[in-house]
Amino acid sequence: MKNFKTFWILLTVLIGFGGWGIFLLVKNSSIGQSLELFESFNNTKAPSIDLEHTKIDATDDRKPTNNLGIILENGGRQRKTSATAITNQTKEQIEPSLIASANELLYSGDVDSLMSFINEHYSDLSTDSLNILRQNIRLEAISRDSGGASATALKLFTALTQIFDDLQAWKDLSRYAITQQNWKLAFNSTLKTSLLENDSLALTETLTSLATIAQRHANELVAQGNTLGTSEIFESLYLSHSGHPRFQFDYANSLLALGRTNEAKTLFSQLLGNSEFSTLSREALAKISANERENSTQRVAKEQREEQEPERPGIRIPLIPYGTSFLINTRINGRPVTLLLDTGASITSL
Repeated sequence: MKNFKTFWILLTVLIGFGGWGIFLLVKNSSIGQSLELFESFNNTKAPSIDLEHTKIDATDDRKPTNNLGIILENGGRQRKTSATAITNQTKEQIEPSLIASANELLYSGDVDSLMSFINEHYSDLSTDSLNILRQNIRLEAISRDSGGASATALKLFTALTQIFDDLQAWKDLSRYAITQQNWKLAFNSTLKTSLLENDSLALTETLTSLATIAQRHANELVAQGNTLGTSEIFESLYLSHSGHPRFQFDYANSLLALGRTNEAKTLFSQLLGNSEFSTLSREALAKISANERENSTQRVAKEQREEQEPERPGIRIPLIPYGTSFLINTRINGRPVTLLLDTGASITSL
């Protein structure tokens, strides 16, 4: 009987301690979850998940994914990096095909289509891919020129300047134009090169070459009787590089050839302090002064002669209307002849 009572006492104690332990375990667990949940709300931002476009992947522990099938972990904070990775991967996949298509147009000689294609897909190509295309176009232009296809080579070098419009492209076109002695193109491309050049030593060499090219281009225009075009060449040089004494001196001489003497005198006077062009400018000003004195003397002498000469009687010739022109009756070697009077003819003919 005594043992029986002892058994029930021990059983009651064990049940009491067990219940108390379970209570503490549950309580601590609830508190921990509550603290963890509270800390989560305070330290993390609520994920912005579009529930309409979110699906559950049953094969991946039912973790939520977005419409691209990317698992949304840590509150969806991996979504942007994953989408960017997919975009970059897609771009890397399409670039080889774009380069291949561009090369096909290049080697076929269809330069116009090549330019249109590159301009259309320019933003789809990386810097490395564009450099590859640039090198391919340049090498093909050199190859075409060596093979005698100078027209295609010229179009390719010109295409480089239109697509990339940078220093290297304009330098290549300038060198090619010089070898072809195309002085108009050489002048325009070398002038553009000088405006893009940043290296002071290279710029000095470019300007020296530009002065020679401009003079050769001007000589071509002079041979064609285009004096105004010559002045425009040196004017563009002067305005582009106003501090360059050679360009100012050449521009002053071109103005002098056009009869714009006062403007030329101003530019020559500004060069009197320049060690390289002071002597030439002084000589030019002295020549202008001598011409002005001579012209003044001639003008006075002409006016005096006109005053001394008696007035000559005028000769009247009757005109015969003929459509929109006039006829006149005259004699040649004593024989009467009717002639057409044409005051706008460049030559006189009978």
